[in-house]
Amino acid sequence: MHHPVSRTIRRMVAVVACVLVPSLVLSMPVSAQDHAPSPNPANVPLSLQSQLHAMTNSQLLAYEAKIQLLKAFEQAQGSGVQPQYCVPQCVPNYRYEYMKDVLEGGSDTWCGPATAEEMYSSYNYYFAGDPYVSQSTAEQDMASAPSPGPYFHSSTGTDLPGIAWEMNHRQSTNYYVMQHLGGAGDVYDYTAVDIGGYYYPVAYDGETDGYYSHPLYPQYATVNWTHWFPAYGYDANYNVYVADVHFDANYAYTDTAIYHFIFDLLGSNNAVITW
Repeated sequence: MHHPVSRTIRRMVAVVACVLVPSLVLSMPVSAQDHAPSPNPANVPLSLQSQLHAMTNSQLLAYEAKIQLLKAFEQAQGSGVQPQYCVPQCVPNYRYEYMKDVLEGGSDTWCGPATAEEMYSSYNYYFAGDPYVSQSTAEQDMASAPSPGPYFHSSTGTDLPGIAWEMNHRQSTNYYVMQHLGGAGDVYDYTAVDIGGYYYPVAYDGETDGYYSHPLYPQYATVNWTHWFPAYGYDANYNVYVADVHFDANYAYTDTAIYHFIFDLLGSNNAVITW
């Protein structure tokens, strides 16, 4: 298990172009009782300005470099061509990074700590000195976080800012923020820049049920959860590949499907991605 594309634990599923559902799925019965409401929708993320204010000068410079790459990538996407973009880092047409498959624990309720473990597995693989953090450690971290924490509660799971806090807690390779999204294209662009340009995993959050009527059907066809899960890849057809800690498997969804999933959590102007 050395190359992300060849690892047998990566079970990628094709997306039918004209619909927002995978063509193959695992058969697994689920119900609303299987999963606690995690994270807490009432816990609104901090403003981007306040998050930037908390950064050190070096973190701000690194964040600005990502923003410049994002702008260049978006401009190139708008031109209708898909070359390899190299301003200031290269973003290939597709990339699948190493990420360990993790099944959430805690009586099948805690997607936030499991998502953090998956993300930390990528940092541990690509960046020397970055730790491997288990979901039990991530859970303990968030449960004991100082004010405005804690970010993990036994009754409701991971609060909305919890993943960004936990990912900044034990690694300094990339400073995470909760980023507001302007549309489905942002999901793909932010994912491609972080994973393609830097090998930084990105996390999503949203509702499984709502206005868009189960956009990740059939995995979430009969439940109404809020749910954390990370992305580990993308391709040139505007699909993003996500590692789902509830199903212990990996799926490919269009950027639109993923955006609809996060869109439902806080409304049209407040959809967020941990970037």
